[in-house]
Amino acid sequence: MLKNTLSYFIIITFFIITTFATNGADVTVSEFNNAYKEYVSNVNNNADETQLAEDALVLFEMSTSLSGKQHPNTIALLNSAANHYRNAGMLEDAIKYYDETLSLIDNSELESTVTHVNLLAEILDTKGATSSRDRDEISEELFREVRDLFQQTDPDETLLVSLNAFSTMIENKDLGVKFSRLNRFANKLIAKAEELLPETSFELIRAQFNQGILLQSMKEEKEAINAFVKVVDVVSNNTDYSHPYEVAAHARLVNLFEKKGDSQAATEHCLAIGKMTPWQEDIKPQPLFRLPPKYPTKMARNRKEGWVLLSFDISAYGF
Repeated sequence: MLKNTLSYFIIITFFIITTFATNGADVTVSEFNNAYKEYVSNVNNNADETQLAEDALVLFEMSTSLSGKQHPNTIALLNSAANHYRNAGMLEDAIKYYDETLSLIDNSELESTVTHVNLLAEILDTKGATSSRDRDEISEELFREVRDLFQQTDPDETLLVSLNAFSTMIENKDLGVKFSRLNRFANKLIAKAEELLPETSFELIRAQFNQGILLQSMKEEKEAINAFVKVVDVVSNNTDYSHPYEVAAHARLVNLFEKKGDSQAATEHCLAIGKMTPWQEDIKPQPLFRLPPKYPTKMARNRKEGWVLLSFDISAYGF
């Protein structure tokens, strides 16, 4: 799992920490700075995630003593602890601290910010754990926040966050948002991204691919094909390796063209996949298109069974 380092470094410099008022707290600013410096060093050295989570929680308590739970840096440390637990596979602990972070944000002045959007996306992306909030509710809240963020702030500053939040909603399939509303927003978001970002931007390619999935779910096959073809064209023309989104887009196109009855176009994308080099040694074979057999109605009505023996060769391209 890729580490989400965005929330680890919201506390940008130690000079920010020195603005805390201690109010007679037992923890000194110097003690906090030293502990935080050691924590950042351990993060950079890829230390054990569970230990990093515990260190982040200690820093959270220290920051609480220095400035209170509502301070943005305090909230960021609790968010970092949740990220570490997620990276360690301790999902219930991750959700526990994500929920607590979200509660702190809800009671602070951090609404409709990059921090809030990232946190909601992290909660939605933590699969296999139970949150105190319904996933559809989280998805709906994330949609509102990222839409407001995109509309109310400079796109140059929030575009990547907005693209990643959109992709997270699609990839998790837990949508409390109507497809049509999400697609209208995606059109504006991706158009702006195509204007401001290089076409090879990972976040842009990911969002274009996910809009293709959204359009396919909406039965908008023609638009879905256009989205996947765009991904294939950009990646194949700009990389000299087999990109995961290129492979996935080809696979989606095989399915879409077969359903249209255009086997020739589907075969072209099959051939393209066959010529690619796996980016992992242990990738398992995946069927690109399934067509269930038609059992004769008369045979089924008469409860007749049968069997078929098939023999086939597999070519170097997997056909």
